[in-house]
Formats: sequence, C-alpha cells, structure tokens
Amino acid sequence: MVRDGQLLQNRRGGYGVAQKLDLIPGVVIANAEGFGFLKPDEGGDDL
Repeated sequence: MVRDGQLLQNRRGGYGVAQKLDLIPGVVIANAEGFGFLKPDEGGDDL
C-alpha cells in the first residue's frame, strides 16, 4: 500500500492514509543555495 501511494510513512515510523492527510501534491523545485519551492499539480502559485 505504501508503494501504491495509499499509505505514507512518517519520520517516526507511523503510517497515515494519504487521502486523509492535509497534503498538497506537486513537484519540489530545489535551488543550489539551499531553498526550494513546491509547484502544485493543480496549478496556482508556487509555495
């Protein structure tokens, strides 16, 4: 289920249902200076 994206594992080893978590799907755009942005899949402004 983790490989299918139905469950997500947190840093403590716990699991959560992906659809019930308050997450924004998108692409992380990293910068060599150490900062980055999230470009949401649904469009809109970068975060």
